[in-house]
Amino acid sequence: FEYEGFTADGGLQRGTLTAESRADASARLRRDAIVATTLREAQATTLRPAHSRPSGRSVLEFSRAMAALLAAGMQPARALDATRALVDAAAVATLGDVRARVARGEAISDALAAQPGWFPTHAVGLVRAGERSGDLAEAFTRLTAMLERQAALRERLLTAAIYPSILVVAGGAAMLVLLLAVLPNFATLLGDAGLALPRSTAMLLGVATFLRRSALPLGAVVIVMG
Repeated sequence: FEYEGFTADGGLQRGTLTAESRADASARLRRDAIVATTLREAQATTLRPAHSRPSGRSVLEFSRAMAALLAAGMQPARALDATRALVDAAAVATLGDVRARVARGEAISDALAAQPGWFPTHAVGLVRAGERSGDLAEAFTRLTAMLERQAALRERLLTAAIYPSILVVAGGAAMLVLLLAVLPNFATLLGDAGLALPRSTAMLLGVATFLRRSALPLGAVVIVMG
């Protein structure tokens, strides 16, 4: 059931809950000190995400929260409600559909499998194995550990890819400073002292002179092509 109502402190609250009948849903809301202004059967089609896709991070947060809540003795349906406060907006809509499916009697693994592009197939398999063994909390604990390892691996790979790029940029900047600033000054000092430039230095100085004279035309070409 979907409900909207006011809490004991006057705050507006919206949400969903699982109940066998409308009367049972009303009784549960009263026990939770919620004065319901709207109470209706949930429609899965209104909760199904259509345009946005939850982030991979939200899968990890969802799995971590489910592991903790189930281990603490919370029922799966109520744990699903609680996890919606811990994930991004797109995942809230996805979990709304999961929650509605579970309320209709589907297994959590089947409800998660119905979310294409969000919950990985191997993760669904772990949850399904936990349902069959009767230890869903352990299944989510194992899933959380696996997702944390994958996240750590992605972070290491990203770091490994960024570091060489930083070195290339820093090395290129140092080379430009050497060619455009340091080397011309060095050549001027040698010329003032009446000393001939080494051939290699003269070649580098020619490159530096070319770069200085061509900087604006080359920059304009890059801008136009870009």
